[in-house]
Amino acid sequence: MRYPIVVLVGLGLALAGCGKKEPEPGGWVGAEQTKRKVLQPETKITKGIGATDDQMKKVLPPPVKLPPLRDLQVTLPAGWSASWLDLTNEWAYDKREEKVTYRVSVTRSVQEPTTLEAYLKQMREKPDENTFIWPAIVESGALPDGFYVVGRPRQVTDITNKDLVDVGFVVVRQIGGDRIRFRSHRVDDAARQEALEFSKSARFNQ
Repeated sequence: MRYPIVVLVGLGLALAGCGKKEPEPGGWVGAEQTKRKVLQPETKITKGIGATDDQMKKVLPPPVKLPPLRDLQVTLPAGWSASWLDLTNEWAYDKREEKVTYRVSVTRSVQEPTTLEAYLKQMREKPDENTFIWPAIVESGALPDGFYVVGRPRQVTDITNKDLVDVGFVVVRQIGGDRIRFRSHRVDDAARQEALEFSKSARFNQ
């Protein structure tokens, strides 16, 4: 009879499996547990991290303390007056005549070209904050601490003004560690000479 033999064999296999640890979910049956070593990424130490204030002072240049533009000293000729404009942070030097008033505005030269050649190119091609371009340059030259330009400006939207009657000037100088710009879009010959002179001699009291 074969049936008892089959039962005994099945019972033997079942008993042989008793006592063995069941594998964890996801593990291979019969595989031994192994400890895996987790490798830590290498840490690079960058120079300068953790530097003291004294060490940083040796590397970074000291900040430049610029004098307030309001402290600019200008000796004006007779007939000229000075006004400080808080709203725009600039000086206005005016010469009032019978039918016209000439104004020279003085501001910091911010984000403008630092060389005469580049400045002339910008004047011809890019409108300034008052929408003027300078198509015709009459005269330009270097100064000990900057440069000057005399030219004929027009508003960029005024396409009918082809004669360019008005004459103006720009002076850019390095004064007290700062770049200062003197500019007038319209001034006659006599007033322009006076304005050029006081623009070239302006200073900060140190």
